[in-house]
Amino acid sequence: MSSNKLPLLNCNPSPQDKVANKFSDAPPFVSHKAAKAHLRTIGAFLEISRQAGYSTSDSQNPSFIAFLSRAVARLEIWLEKVIGRTADRGPILAKELPPLDVAMALHSYMLSPRLFRDDAVGTYPQLKALLEFPWERLADLVDPATFRLNPTAESISHWTERTEVAFDPFEYGRSVGSAQLRCPNCSGACSISWSIFTRSAFTETCKQCGLSINRDALCVSKFLTTLREIQQGVRTNLRGVQLDDHAELVGTTQLVTRRILDLFPHTPGRQLTVSDLTSSDIATALEEVDAPRLSSANVSKVYSHPYTFSVDIPGLILHFQPLHELFWQSGWCSQAFLKGRSADLALDVAYSRYCSFLEICANDINYEATMPAKDADLFWHSHQLMSAKYKSDMNHYLHYFLDHVEVEVELDSDSDPGQNQGNSGGDSNGGPIIIMACCGGNCKTY
Repeated sequence: MSSNKLPLLNCNPSPQDKVANKFSDAPPFVSHKAAKAHLRTIGAFLEISRQAGYSTSDSQNPSFIAFLSRAVARLEIWLEKVIGRTADRGPILAKELPPLDVAMALHSYMLSPRLFRDDAVGTYPQLKALLEFPWERLADLVDPATFRLNPTAESISHWTERTEVAFDPFEYGRSVGSAQLRCPNCSGACSISWSIFTRSAFTETCKQCGLSINRDALCVSKFLTTLREIQQGVRTNLRGVQLDDHAELVGTTQLVTRRILDLFPHTPGRQLTVSDLTSSDIATALEEVDAPRLSSANVSKVYSHPYTFSVDIPGLILHFQPLHELFWQSGWCSQAFLKGRSADLALDVAYSRYCSFLEICANDINYEATMPAKDADLFWHSHQLMSAKYKSDMNHYLHYFLDHVEVEVELDSDSDPGQNQGNSGGDSNGGPIIIMACCGGNCKTY
């Protein structure tokens, strides 16, 4: 696309264009510089995705799905070994910037802002250090011509020394061919091929206790671990409902835990195990618990996937790819566009639409109207990546924390590559693949 033309992304009028808004007079929520850095980073995410096997016609390429699962594992490694578990540590240093696959996982994680903050108060305290992650500094390391990351020698060395694994994600994939898990029953070490682990119906037998480990067992173990942590006083609430309408930590809900435990038959004095119940049992029990602020849908979502994070990060990455492709195809990621006057014109329109979107949300207008325009989405997402500022701005101007709400969509990994959106079906082992999709932005309550 020629850099002297306004990209097609803005050609169709949006209902939000007609909303007079008070937010346009407020200090800018997101600068053009931050939005442009975000666009360059999006270009880098698309480039590394294509290297990993992604294409618009085959987003469910098994190699790419395995790449995403490894990225989540490497995000956990980065948080544990590089960032550390200290909540009050200082800002991220230049040498601590992660590899691009880890940054892509973190990007989608932060675009589920309530659950990201929920994990920061209950599971990964070091996430608090990422509330002001230096995305612009990362974007500066992206080659504007190739969209490849050019990490510093210091960051590569620091990563390697701390993690003892390869910085390059593809080298890591060649050297670490399996996901390393702990048996939910005996805590014995288990190794499962990435290509198998990414299937929804995988099964592996623990060599120490004989337990049949599958996705459901890992999800149940994740839930039971939370219950034990509440009973032991390690955390105060179930994951997914730890924050109030202002994204602040709510009080303890030991009562909810007791009510849930009472719904499952078990021997007094003996802890529940993964052999005692299934994910379906948990979902049913949550629906039966009558407790304030408990949303069975929010909690079930957290425990519907085996990743240690509350968010299904691979699913979110898959969901955001079409929007990122739209920015790419419209020319918004190109250096010619970002350096030209067209960028400022287009971003002015996009930012105005974002302000209108916030005005709509502030006034609680109906669900359909709160679907942001695609270009406004750029600013909404960029705002969410500034997690500390986003929370402050939402509470100051909207008087509640505006979440990036999600719904579940099933994808069929065996479907026609050109029809991989919204189809229900299963993978080669007969199970559905679940991804997340935005459903607007008017979530005020649980």
